Amino acid sequence: MVGSMINAQWVGVSKDDQSGYSTLCIISFCCSFLGFALLPLIPTKAQIEERQAIRDVEEAAELKAQN
Repeated sequence: MVGSMINAQWVGVSKDDQSGYSTLCIISFCCSFLGFALLPLIPTKAQIEERQAIRDVEEAAELKAQN
């Protein structure tokens, strides 16, 4: 869908006019690397376990405070 939007808005490749096809291919190639830039946002197993341990400690403290 994003590729179709980019084509419709800026490049304008159609069945009859394929003059901008190389430009569209270059844009597509460059955009394919965006996923790699987002990889650091995925937490590692160690980070998940650390946050879970912190949450468990906070829940235990909250239960202790309620009693």
